Amino acid sequence: GGDLDKGVLLGKFRGGDKAKLEVTLSIDRDAGNELQGLTATVAWIFTAEVIPYNPPTPDIPDEPTPSLDTVNHYAYIIGRKDGLVHPEAPITRAEVATIFFRMLTDEARNEYWSQTSSYSDVSVNNWFNNAVCTLSNAGIISGYPDGSFQPNGKITRAEFATIASRFFDVTVSGADAFPDISGHWARQYINEAAAIGIVTGYEDGTFRPQKPITRAEAMTMVNRTLGRAPEKDHLLYDMLKWPDNMDTTQWYYAQVQEATNSHEYQMATAFDGTEYEIWTELLPVRDWVAFEKAWSDANSAANPGEVVR
Repeated sequence: GGDLDKGVLLGKFRGGDKAKLEVTLSIDRDAGNELQGLTATVAWIFTAEVIPYNPPTPDIPDEPTPSLDTVNHYAYIIGRKDGLVHPEAPITRAEVATIFFRMLTDEARNEYWSQTSSYSDVSVNNWFNNAVCTLSNAGIISGYPDGSFQPNGKITRAEFATIASRFFDVTVSGADAFPDISGHWARQYINEAAAIGIVTGYEDGTFRPQKPITRAEAMTMVNRTLGRAPEKDHLLYDMLKWPDNMDTTQWYYAQVQEATNSHEYQMATAFDGTEYEIWTELLPVRDWVAFEKAWSDANSAANPGEVVR
């Protein structure tokens, strides 16, 4: 006897989403004895509007100099010889240069290609020479006043924010994003990186610009720079896993998996408007050494097998 024109909106569902439904029968206190032994049958009628998903266009800077590959989600970090990925260990300046070198588009890599170093501690015999020279030629990375690059030095949070922000055409003004960057040489770069969502601060609101960045922090910032948005509940079971990244409650769990697994994906949007990835297929880990050999006409690296691990 119900009105079929009335109903209850259950909400939006995607994938394997579920909802628990309960029905409560209310009877007035003054109801007569004729209702004793009352039974009822509930007939459920569900209607749904299917909303097709249209993948968004990648958000690529208007004037990328140079441009990054924001479409293909290749792994850019591999585990070390001990079988671990070491998310909380520091990362070097040469390793960060190599990561961004790998993530360039082929067009940008060819345009800015260089094997000539002006740094006193970077030579053609170094495994990181191509990456450092190419990104220096593109104006993405730079050295120190004494003419060195310090490739094996730990990279700071300020240095990393500077590198990442240089891939974007953005200018910000106003108050600093963090209270501890006033007067710092990288203040503007940090503010720009914060404005486009690449960097965030700590729980106390500080940025700590001189603190060496961890591998997990670096992977997270690289993922943000590339527009990647991993979500721990939408990865694939048979992906590469690491003994030191098994705790799914760690803030960096999905970020590390994103950085170490090549995959196909679809983008989805959560109820709050946040976009995230749904992995659809794993891909072989890209052989970066072989690719770099193809890019390098001279192939002059003394140890071309050295890679970021």
